Amino acid sequence: MPFMGRIKAEGAAADGPKAFSVTEAAELIRRSVEADFADITVEGALSGAKIWGTSGHLYFKLEDDGAVIDAAMWRADVRLLTFEPVNGMRVRARGKITFFARAGRLQMACRTLEPAGGVGERERRLRELRARLEAEGALSPTRKRAIPTMPRRIALVTSLDGAVVRDLLTVILRRFPRAHLVVVPVRVQGDGAAESIADGLRRAAGVGVDVIVVGRGGGSKEDLWAFNEEPVARALFACPVPTISAVGHETDHTLADDVADLRAATPSQAGELVVPEMHAIEAALTRGSLRMVDAVRARFATVRARLESAEARPVFEDPSMLVEGVRQSLDEAEGRLDDALTRAADERRDALRGLRRVLDAHRPSVALRDASARVVGAGNRLNGAARRATAAFAPRVSAAGATLDALNPVAVLGRGFSITRVLRDGRPHVLRSGETLAPGETLLTSLARGDDVVSKVDGAAPRSVPDVGGDAPVSPGC
Repeated sequence: MPFMGRIKAEGAAADGPKAFSVTEAAELIRRSVEADFADITVEGALSGAKIWGTSGHLYFKLEDDGAVIDAAMWRADVRLLTFEPVNGMRVRARGKITFFARAGRLQMACRTLEPAGGVGERERRLRELRARLEAEGALSPTRKRAIPTMPRRIALVTSLDGAVVRDLLTVILRRFPRAHLVVVPVRVQGDGAAESIADGLRRAAGVGVDVIVVGRGGGSKEDLWAFNEEPVARALFACPVPTISAVGHETDHTLADDVADLRAATPSQAGELVVPEMHAIEAALTRGSLRMVDAVRARFATVRARLESAEARPVFEDPSMLVEGVRQSLDEAEGRLDDALTRAADERRDALRGLRRVLDAHRPSVALRDASARVVGAGNRLNGAARRATAAFAPRVSAAGATLDALNPVAVLGRGFSITRVLRDGRPHVLRSGETLAPGETLLTSLARGDDVVSKVDGAAPRSVPDVGGDAPVSPGC
């Protein structure tokens, strides 16, 4: 072992082994570790990754199922990262192992950090468990039960070895000395811790308590991992009693915090949440009793004042005054009622009269009489207008009749004239000149009386017939 060899060589003396100071021993450890692990690459899952805002340094842990290594990356190297470190991510870190003397622990100072793909096996199982519980409704806020305001019996499921049980007992009994506490000891770290916690929850629910506080003190993520296991989550989900989870410090968060009905940031806060403060209750009761006494006294004073005021009224000295006053009020009310009825009757009577006048004005017999008079007047006016129009148009009608008689072809025929037509193309045409006749054509002669005379044109040439006088013309060519 070269490390032990170097310490022995440097610390040897002639009269026996040298005693190192703590600082000297720490420096020897640092030089030895950094010499042997000056360049090392470690692959594991990220946890607790946090960049400090003031310095910009990244602090985290590298872990697997068997071990955990604290690690840090300084700001200059953090700026070169090409991804965002996320808890549970598998990464490959390269750097050196150093000894942080002030805290007395080994730490890996990383120069490079790159994703290795996937997440840690434990983180993967936790995510799968969380997804199943969420699908079953175990994480739903709607199923959270209210914590009793003043529980009679309280169960504390935790380890007897740590300071948590003492802190809970101190806080609860200081706030509420009358609290009845039941301590259920369980293992909170290491193999079998999850099963022990789950069994403790079931035992606590079976002893008739009103609320259960389950938790432990602070530690690393690995120390708190039992509260991320399925047995604990299932026991909290199935617990018939309201539960408070108080695991680690305020920055720590486990699956038990999500399944429990209430999460306390610390065990001490759980003690403050589970019971009220006795002094505050006593003070509130005192204030309430004083207010109640003051209210009762004020009520008595009010009632006494009303009684004294009533006793001082004259009616109690002479009760008949009360009856006389009521009788007088009734008489006055009766008079007001009579006046109101009389006014109402008069108003109704006036309204009826008005309606009668309106009905008389719109009676059917009156309307019919007026309409008949208007019809007679209109008829007389129409007859007069017709007579005047007839008298005005009579001379014009006579003149037009005479003109029509003079132009009437039948009247002309009656004076001895005739109309001769020739048949051509099956239709008669008025014959205006004998020169247009052709032999064999048919002539139709219309006279004043009798049917048309039909004749044929002979083969002689058309000729004109001299006028022999008289009123009757002779048609040529006949």
